[in-house]
Amino acid sequence: MDTSEAEPRPFQPVLVGACYAQTAKDRFGSQAATRIRERERVSEGDFNLAQGETQDLPESESEADGNNNAETSQESFIPFMQRFRNNLTVLSQLYNLYMVAYQGQIFVYVPRSVPSQRIPSQPDLRLIVPATNVSSHIRGCIDRNRPHLINHIIVGSLGNEEIIVTSFDDGDVAVYTTREIADCILSRQPDVPILIREALPGPKRKKPKPFFHENVGRTAWGLAIHQKSRLIAVTSNRCEVTVFAPALWPAFVKEEDKAATHREPDWCDACQPRTCIKAENHVRQRARSWRIVVTLGIGVGNMPSVCFIDDGLGFASLVCAVDIKGNLWLADIWKPHVPATMLPCRFDAQVARVGWGILALRRSTFVAVETIGELLGTNKDCEPLSFHRLDIAQSLREIPENPYDYSEDASGSPSAADATDADLAPVDGDPGGEGGSDHGDTTDDDATETDDGSDAGGNMVIAMLMDGAPAEVEGAGVMEAPPAQLQGPPAQLQPPPAQLQMPPAQLQPPPAQLQVPPAQLQGGPPAQLQQLVAPVPSATLMTSSTWAPKWKAPERTTLAEQAEEARKRRSELKRPMAYFPHTGTMVTMPQKKLHLLAFLLDDGRAPNETGDVPERLQLMEDYYLLSFWQEDVELSRFRLWPDPESNRETGVVCVRALKRSVPQQRGLMRQLFEATDRISMIAHVPELSLVVAASASGRVLLLTPTTLRDPEMREAYPLRAGFRIEWVLPRRSDESRWRRQPRPLYGMAVGPVQGEVGPVKVGSGTEERTASRRLFRLMLHYRNHDVLTYEITRVQETGEMCIF
Repeated sequence: MDTSEAEPRPFQPVLVGACYAQTAKDRFGSQAATRIRERERVSEGDFNLAQGETQDLPESESEADGNNNAETSQESFIPFMQRFRNNLTVLSQLYNLYMVAYQGQIFVYVPRSVPSQRIPSQPDLRLIVPATNVSSHIRGCIDRNRPHLINHIIVGSLGNEEIIVTSFDDGDVAVYTTREIADCILSRQPDVPILIREALPGPKRKKPKPFFHENVGRTAWGLAIHQKSRLIAVTSNRCEVTVFAPALWPAFVKEEDKAATHREPDWCDACQPRTCIKAENHVRQRARSWRIVVTLGIGVGNMPSVCFIDDGLGFASLVCAVDIKGNLWLADIWKPHVPATMLPCRFDAQVARVGWGILALRRSTFVAVETIGELLGTNKDCEPLSFHRLDIAQSLREIPENPYDYSEDASGSPSAADATDADLAPVDGDPGGEGGSDHGDTTDDDATETDDGSDAGGNMVIAMLMDGAPAEVEGAGVMEAPPAQLQGPPAQLQPPPAQLQMPPAQLQPPPAQLQVPPAQLQGGPPAQLQQLVAPVPSATLMTSSTWAPKWKAPERTTLAEQAEEARKRRSELKRPMAYFPHTGTMVTMPQKKLHLLAFLLDDGRAPNETGDVPERLQLMEDYYLLSFWQEDVELSRFRLWPDPESNRETGVVCVRALKRSVPQQRGLMRQLFEATDRISMIAHVPELSLVVAASASGRVLLLTPTTLRDPEMREAYPLRAGFRIEWVLPRRSDESRWRRQPRPLYGMAVGPVQGEVGPVKVGSGTEERTASRRLFRLMLHYRNHDVLTYEITRVQETGEMCIF
């Protein structure tokens, strides 16, 4: 490592080792690079593939895996990659599984070696994610002709189960368990190194299917998982957050009595049609599955990222999201009639900044330090900014082998904060992929559907940057919005969800005055579509037992009739419901396709109010927000209203932390790097007190959130917390060797290294000592199918981070 150009750093220096590279040639054969370049050179005005190459992924795993040893077979199977998405690769935290989202499928690989983490040319398992029955009628925002393509994939724990969550351009959300994936691979290949920790596979051998599969009505983007509360949050181009709360097994049912079916009803005498003063209690009881629709205030934009905010017991209480206008939004998940809070963008820019990522961090996850240099990564003076903030961009010049050349800053490319619409406007052409077809519109595990590969979505290239994107289905149905205000005070906060055993209400959905989508909807012959969207009288819907159950029994009934009525009522109480916390409204989720489609496409819902909620100040006392924009990173406290002086702190910003990696783009390079200046791939590694943030332009930041044991006054306010940039990857030497032809980043994945990690020696000579460490791997997957891998650890005794 050459550090001669870098000045000494005020904290323990980062130890750097080798970068392990696996190129497309290594994986797919000697002609792979040529084939990929041919794809890139295909005119974006038409989507004819190079030299008659087929668009389709193999229709079955046997076809994909057949003749693996033949070089021609490897070269013929190079997956297509979609463009303009969020992160599309993940690493399991429990198993040695590396997953990549290609088109509408998930390719699962088992890395074969340490530390190079080489992945095979063919996947060990290929999951063809089916489409929901309504997704074909919801056109995508990025690609309206092929909407069933994956936008984002994440991994996390839902209770004791590790899951993979994917979001699609057509609004689908699909969830798999890594346990079933590992079981399936291990049953086929018993010798693959699939285990990392003590997690052992079960006896299942069948190919995994989604255990959760829903649709949110428009293009789905941001994803978040809450382990303790067992929640999944999804943002969409409906400019709202949908929180899925699956039904939970009642805590009072004993483990040995699995056959017990008794549980307290989740309704009460105070329940009224569509609402109840104890609505919060009924939803928290989780006797059934709930779709919690968190509606935000007027003026909210599309939201590419979301996270949870916990209460004092560690259960999810709020959702926090960032929109493309740069504003941050907070809203309650459970409490009814509480307004949303907007934290406006405060950056010094002539145009609106685009928000791409958000991460809420507790102070306990920060590394405690003694000096300002350890806090911010530099001893030099930091430039003061407005709103009592410090810019630590100076520290970037002190990072060894930083791939950026700061000597050209004055004449280099403009900051993302100053980018204009013209800079972000894509070239007409392929908005969503490399000419590949949609491979998910099927319910058959090993079958795919092909289309003509055409693409008429050139004007929809990056819907995330569109303010007020048009509805996916013109003339979509409008359902009567829930009332803006309801009688009765909001329910008092109850114990955490897993402990609540209270019951949902005898609830009726709103009057179904539906104007269902017209015949321009996609999917199905015209005659079937005409029948699907034929007007349905509201009276018919209101009397339908599948849409609005009749809770009140006839006045004069026999005992048998009463028993039958009770049985019907119990069956209705098991049905999933939707909850709108801003109005306290609860409705039964429609089961029929027509009604569900109208519910999902309803644009008549009343928006939430926006205001300050004093009770949130105490909840936010221990939280900091790490916000990611196009090129910049900012750490700040929550400022919900003109807060007291005791809550004010000096914020920390790093301007142009990941600036445009390929300035002066022309021709093909301009097309390849179109709209890639965005820090949209984020991973928090609590075990290392580390945040990994990657830009689609191809480079990655390793950040350490830090807190000062003895705060100092800066910019008229105390400086208590900040962050330092430990590294920018790939390093200059790595890029000169492995990234001579820059390509955008397709996905970034972080996970534990397979196998046990022993103690590591630190220091030298008489000061040498042993300390424990946790070893993680970072895999960077580029759009030319090159994969760069690093190993990262932090020595606990010294607080030093090492990259091997």
